[in-house]
Order: sequence, then C-alpha cells, then structure tokens
Amino acid sequence: MSQKNILLVHDYNPTFHVGGGGVVHLNSDLALWLRRNGFLVKMSVPQCCEMCDVREQDLIHFLRPQHKLKELRNLVRQSECVVVSVSERFRATAQAALHYARALHRPYVVWIHTRLSHTYFTMPQGRALKRAVMSPYCRAVVCVSRAVLGDVKTNFGSLPHAHTVYPGVYQAQRFEQATTIPDQGGIDVLFSGRLCREKGGDIFIQALGELAKEGVRPRVVMMGDGEEKRALIGLAKELGVFSSLSFVPTGTRSELFARIRHARIFCVASRSESFSITLAEALALGATVVAPDTGGPREITGSGEFGYLFKTGDAHDLARALRVALSQKRLHVLAQKLHAIQKFDAARQFRSLARIITQYYV
Repeated sequence: MSQKNILLVHDYNPTFHVGGGGVVHLNSDLALWLRRNGFLVKMSVPQCCEMCDVREQDLIHFLRPQHKLKELRNLVRQSECVVVSVSERFRATAQAALHYARALHRPYVVWIHTRLSHTYFTMPQGRALKRAVMSPYCRAVVCVSRAVLGDVKTNFGSLPHAHTVYPGVYQAQRFEQATTIPDQGGIDVLFSGRLCREKGGDIFIQALGELAKEGVRPRVVMMGDGEEKRALIGLAKELGVFSSLSFVPTGTRSELFARIRHARIFCVASRSESFSITLAEALALGATVVAPDTGGPREITGSGEFGYLFKTGDAHDLARALRVALSQKRLHVLAQKLHAIQKFDAARQFRSLARIITQYYV
C-alpha cells in the first residue's frame, strides 16, 4: 500500500465520557494503527472530546468551537483522502467534512456505525447521508456489520463499493493487561452501556424484576452514564430489585475489561444495535454473553452459538435467557475466545479497512 495523507473525522457523541463509547476508542485505535503502519494520518475531533487511549497526541487536531469549520476545511484541503465515521445522529462536524471534501474535490470513505431504517432517510441527517453516499466523490462505503450492509443495499441498491469490515476490537496487549487487575467483587450480571432508551436499560431492569418474582436475585452491576439514569433507578426501586443492583460510572477500558472478566454474565439489551463493540470484547475475554437477536449481536455470537439470544425488546424473553445462562456452567470458553479473536482481531480488520481506503487512490 502506498503512503497516503488521511484525515479521519470522528462523529463525536458528547454524551460519551472518558473510557466510554466504543466508537471513540475504535477511531483512536484506527488512527494509531494507520500511523504505525506508515500512513500520514490526522484525527479531527471537537475540543470537548477526551481521547484517553491516544498517547501520540500529535495525531489529534482538536477543533476549537469558534473556529471549527475553518479548521476542518483546512484539514480537508491538506489531505489526500478523508474517512468520516458516521453515527446515528450524523452530526454537523461529519456533515461539514463531507461537504468540504466534495467542494475541494477530495475522495472520501463513509464508515457507517449505525442501522439505517427507511424512516431514517426522512430525517435531515438521513437525507444528508444519502447525498454523501451517492456523490461521485464517495469512493467506498464501509459498514461495521453485514446487518448495516443490508440496510445500505436496501436503501441505496447494490453499491459496488460497499463493504463490511468488522471493528478491530481485539488487541492482545490491552486484553492481557486486564488480566492483572484484581477481582472487582462478585458480579453475577454486568450491563455496560450508555443509560439511554436505545441501550435498553429499562428492558434489562424489567427482566430483573421478572426474575425477582421467581426468587432469583443475581448481583448486578450497571456500568455507564446517561440521561435515563434517574429513571432507571426509580424503575429498579419500583420493581424491588434496587437492593441487588449497583450503578457505577463509566470507567476506563481496563476497568470495564476487569469487570467483564470477573462477572458470570455480560448482558446487552439494546433495542437496535449495528454491532456492539463491548459485546465482541466480552466474548474475547471469555464471558458468557446474553444479547438481543438482532443485527450485529447475532453476527458477533455466531447466531447464538457463542451466547444466549433473546427476542429484541422483550423483557420476558430476556429474563428467560438470563435464567438459563445463570443456571449453566461456562461451556466452550476456548472456542468462544478463538472465534472472537480471529473475527475481530484489530490488525486484521484495520488492514482490511486500509486496503479499501487506499485501493481507490492509486
């Protein structure tokens, strides 16, 4: 691959905190990998974004609020190609980067991290994404799962330059460091994610309520921050499960990995999920996982071969899956780890993504 001057624009979610937000870390990991493999790379993020995993700070250009658009335009001008990661909200920074790329005749890659429903394209961000993808300057669309690729094909037709590249979440050194952290205390079930409607915290607590009616009261930790935290605490008290439930703030990735390693079960309860980086990490760490039977989680677990799936959005079925998982011993842990490591190895996946990026600029 020839050396290219790449601008990576992160569609930052300001509700993510240090250590939280898998996509934040995925972007910084990609930037570091590109730098260490001979690419000239600059990562553009808003000034409020704290990228705790990036040691090489010259990789990052923090956009100052009062000069954001001017600085972004200059960064695009200085680049040979632009890679823009797109979240559900497709924020102004990402939209502006693609606008400047078209205006300055720079080819770009759209890296999609969200499910794309038909109604999504009735909203302003959906229409902006459609303009970006259909532009002749869009040289590739990269999707984080086959489910997202299916959404792209449904809404745009068969695009010859659309690809699936799974996020590269497994890095041996980072995972090995997590093994040195002592046990965080007995945890039966760990839930980690932003405390918002999309992540299904209410569904998870309702399932705990159903288990409590049967006399099953696992020790539970909900790790995360978000706008629904107070409502979820109220729901837990109403259903009589608050005494066995601990809310802890979002921590570093090492703290998250330590909790996953020492928990019997890791649970995802999202109403919709394009991939779920933390679920893939939990598999690689050998955790028993419970996840919704939808999109990315289905692919990550091998259609349930390496985890317990439940009907998406169904608290009763989630309670069933948790009950079964709690009653059984961990099985096939080595096979599960190998599945996750081989499928989501960072070097392999970033190499695939770099190959897609560069093949259009030779």
